[in-house]
Amino acid sequence: MIYTIDELVRAMANFRHKDLKDLPLEEQRIVCDFISRLLKADPEAGEDFDSEELKYCERLLGSKHE
Repeated sequence: MIYTIDELVRAMANFRHKDLKDLPLEEQRIVCDFISRLLKADPEAGEDFDSEELKYCERLLGSKHE
């Protein structure tokens, strides 16, 4: 997935103030893609995220590739 730094910053800022599922779909994908990349680089970073958010991201990113 390709996105600009501005899009990432906007999506992550919105994520700080809203539940993941309340964000627009494109921002959800950006946040989930970022979380996925972060976890690949540092698996312990998963402790900073709710397990439901992680499961939702897995489903969202998985559905994008189907």
